[in-house]
Amino acid sequence: MSLNIHQLHFRYKSNQPLIENLSIKIEQGQVVALTGVSGCGKSTLIQLLLGTLKPLKGLISFNGVNFVQDNLFLSPQARGIGVVFQDYALFPHLTVRQNIGFGLTSKQQSKQSEIDQWLKVFSLSEVAFSFPHQLSGGQMQRVAIARALAPKPSLLLMDEPFSNLDSGLAERIRQDLKPLFKQLNMTVLLVTHHREDANHIADKIIDFSSLTQ
Repeated sequence: MSLNIHQLHFRYKSNQPLIENLSIKIEQGQVVALTGVSGCGKSTLIQLLLGTLKPLKGLISFNGVNFVQDNLFLSPQARGIGVVFQDYALFPHLTVRQNIGFGLTSKQQSKQSEIDQWLKVFSLSEVAFSFPHQLSGGQMQRVAIARALAPKPSLLLMDEPFSNLDSGLAERIRQDLKPLFKQLNMTVLLVTHHREDANHIADKIIDFSSLTQ
């Protein structure tokens, strides 16, 4: 069981292929970092995996379920993927607690207990009832990561998740995340410009620029 990307093609302009004949395989429970220069297609690949962009052709499958193949295109909401963006993407009208609990489907008492656990893991208990506009950038990013992890998705995509954190906080969160990923047997694709992030958290590092040339 794995994430399988096979002979994937995508372009924004008809005469300028951005991703051409891309094939990557990520085993279940593996943390893989994609590095490479800006504009090489790393964040575009995240959008293709999520289903917010549609490839010209190719196969995307995860754990035996085809997301994209020939005339098949599975909708984003049916893919069950967790995602963390660089720009947080929090719900501004929801508190920290409500943001973290947004994707949880457990019964109310269990749900509140789970939220409490994630608040503790990411040192957010003191701002649990605050709204995003009341938080620092580092706090918002921690909420975004906690919200993505709370439903325990089998596949997690992270697009520059540490770029808005100071070096000390980024290091602590990296150290906290890796054992969590292993405990949850979560398959993770991390897109980053920062080699330090990749070195600390990934089982495998792929230079995406070399795959798309």
